[in-house]
Amino acid sequence: MIVDQENQLDYTQAISLNETAVYLIENSKDIEVTAEAWAELLTQQYDVSKANAQEDAQKIIEVLLEAKILS
Repeated sequence: MIVDQENQLDYTQAISLNETAVYLIENSKDIEVTAEAWAELLTQQYDVSKANAQEDAQKIIEVLLEAKILS
């Protein structure tokens, strides 16, 4: 994934997404991106507890915020 910097693609800053992150992003088109919403998606797709799913979702969100993919 290439980061958009002020409406311009920045090919010097790329982020690699694992299968889980890709799944979450692809399934977030019609929902608000929150740790709770993503935890729900994770528990639907994977055999993971709600607590672990929420913790993992929060970590992914933090990485995406830091990379300025989410705002």
